[in-house]
Amino acid sequence: MSFTANELIQTMLMLQAVFLAFLLKRHSPLLWPLATLFVVLSVHMGWNLLSRYFPEFIDIRAGLSLLYGPLILAMVRRLAWQDRPPLPWPLLVPALSAPLILLLWPAAAGMIHLCVVLVTACCLYAAMSELNTYHYVLKHTRSTFEAHSLTWLRHSLLGLILVAVLDSVRFVIPAGWTLTSAFLHTATYGMALLLVFYLTARGWHQSVHFPGLGKFDAEMVAVSNSITPKAVPLTPDHTLHSTDSATDMLNWQALASELQQHLALHQSFLQPELTVAELAAQLGWPAKQLSALLNQHLKQNFNDFINTERVTVACRLLRRPEYQQTKLLSIQLDAGFASKSVFNASFKRVTGVTPTEWRRALTAQDVTNSAADS
Repeated sequence: MSFTANELIQTMLMLQAVFLAFLLKRHSPLLWPLATLFVVLSVHMGWNLLSRYFPEFIDIRAGLSLLYGPLILAMVRRLAWQDRPPLPWPLLVPALSAPLILLLWPAAAGMIHLCVVLVTACCLYAAMSELNTYHYVLKHTRSTFEAHSLTWLRHSLLGLILVAVLDSVRFVIPAGWTLTSAFLHTATYGMALLLVFYLTARGWHQSVHFPGLGKFDAEMVAVSNSITPKAVPLTPDHTLHSTDSATDMLNWQALASELQQHLALHQSFLQPELTVAELAAQLGWPAKQLSALLNQHLKQNFNDFINTERVTVACRLLRRPEYQQTKLLSIQLDAGFASKSVFNASFKRVTGVTPTEWRRALTAQDVTNSAADS
C-alpha cells in the first residue's frame, strides 16, 4: 500500500497534536481543555491511519468526533471565566457510549453521525454565546480590554465550523467524484493543521496575560442594568430614598456630577488598566451603583465612558503649542491609551475625525489666523 498525501498530512497532524498537547499540559495547565482536544485529535488521526491497514478494528472515530464540541466549549469557558465550571459533563455521555453502540449495532453509524452534527452545533452555538457575554462584561468593567479580547477565539470557531462543513460535505457528494472528495479531504486536514498552530499560539498568550473574568464581574453588570439610585446606599452622606421618577433623575444627576468632579480632580482615567471596581472604590461607591449610573443614566459602557474622557485630554494636549511637534504616540500615552488602534478608533468616535486629521485641521486653522492677523 502506498502512503498518500492525505495520510502524510494526517501523520503530521497527529505528531503535531501530541507534541503541543504535551507542551500545554506541562507549561499551561489553564489550557487543559485545549491539550485534551489535541490528544483526542491525535488519537483520531492515528485511528484513521490504522483503519486502512487493520479494518477489523472497532471503529471509535464517531465517539472521538463527539468529544470535539464539548472540549471547544470547555476551552472558551476556561479562558473567559475564572470560576465557571468549564465542562458540561452530560455532553460526554454520547461520546463515551458511541463506540459501544457501534460494536453492538453497526447499522447505527448514520444515527451516530447525526448526533455528532447536533452535539457539535449546540456546543459551538453555546461557545459563541459565552464569547458574546464575555465581551459584553469586559466592555462594562475594563477601561482597556484589547489585550484580553477573545475575538481571535471567535475567528477560530468560525474556522472550526468551516472544517466541520468540509468534512460533512465529503459524506454527501456522489461516489464518482473522486477528485472532489480528495480535494475536500486535503483541505479539511490542511485547515485543521493550521488551526492547531493558531489555537496554541493565541491561547498560550491569552492564558498568560489574563486569567479570565470573575463571577462578580458578570453579576455586577447584570444587576446594574436594573438597579436604581435608591436601591443601594452609597456613603453615609449619600443614602438615597427616592419616591418617584423625578427624584430618581435628580439622584442620577447628582451622582453623575460627583463622578465628573472626581475625574476632573484625580484624573483616574489616565490609568491604562483602570477597572470599574477600582474607580468605584475611589469614589466610595458600590461598584454596582457606578455601573448602573453609566448603563442607565449616561447610556455608555465603562470602556466607552473612560475612553471619551481620554479623548478629551488628547484634544486638549493637541491644542497646546508645546505639543505641536510631539508625536501622536506620546500624546496617546499621556492621555491614558495603551493601544494605538483604540486611540484612533475612540478619537474618531468622539470627534468624527482621526487624531492626524484633527492635528492637520488645527495647523490649518493656525495658519489662517496668522494670515488674518498679518
